[in-house]
Amino acid sequence: MFGIITDSNVEVRNLCHADRADFASLVAYQSHLMHLKQRLTHLRYCPSDGFLVILVINGLRRTSPRWAQNLERAVVTEGLNWNGLMLELWEKAVKEQTPGSVGSGNSRDDGLEHAAMLGRRLSGSSSR
Repeated sequence: MFGIITDSNVEVRNLCHADRADFASLVAYQSHLMHLKQRLTHLRYCPSDGFLVILVINGLRRTSPRWAQNLERAVVTEGLNWNGLMLELWEKAVKEQTPGSVGSGNSRDDGLEHAAMLGRRLSGSSSR
C-alpha cells in the first residue's frame, strides 16, 4: 500500500531534486546541500557518499554540464567523495562570486564571507 512519509524521506526527496539552477549562486546551492546532509545525519539516516555525490553532480548538469561531466569522471578515476566534492564546489563558488550574488547586504564581501565560512567548515577534510 502506501509507505509512511518520514522527515528523512522528505529530506532525501529534497536532495534528489536539488538543482543548481534553482539557486541564486553556487554558494546557496552548496549551503542547501550541506544543510540537507546535516539534517539527514541528525535524523540518523545516512545515505552513502557515492549516492550523495551523484545526486549533487546531477544537480549541476543543467547549469554546468561540462563541469558535471568532469566531476563524474573524477568520481571514477580519482575516487572523488563528498568532502572532495564540497571542496570543489567551494573553490568554484569563491571564483564565481559577483556583486549582489549572495548575502544580506547584496555585496561581494557578504558572498565571499559566506564562501569563507563554508571553506572553514570543510577545512581539515580530505579533498578526495
